[in-house]
Amino acid sequence: MDPLVNVKRLQAMQPRSSTASTQNGATIDARDAKDVVFSVEYGGFGAGTTCDVKIQDSDDAATWADVAGGTLPQKTDTDANSFGGTLKYRRHSGSGKRYVRIVFVIAGGGSVTYSATAELHNLTQAPAV
Repeated sequence: MDPLVNVKRLQAMQPRSSTASTQNGATIDARDAKDVVFSVEYGGFGAGTTCDVKIQDSDDAATWADVAGGTLPQKTDTDANSFGGTLKYRRHSGSGKRYVRIVFVIAGGGSVTYSATAELHNLTQAPAV
């Protein structure tokens, strides 16, 4: 399989603005992928607001657990309009679960604008066109 077409890109978190809350991203079925790479972007931040980002995984898409090491450094209002970073989830290590999602935890008195994409890499089947 051609490695250049062996990637599937999905919207993991639609662009949105949220105040203090926990926002769960879309459930990604990673069954056919060996790796999932999340990319995070930020827009505006309210003064004094922070945002933490983590990955969770699940066997059944109902019971979720935080992935060890699956976090980004906390962002604050000084990080507005920036690329938040990437997080890689490795399923082929033997401990990876079928479902994965990204979670944003927003705290403080303002709001945060953000979004995330997921790329499924090293697919065992070519993505549908």
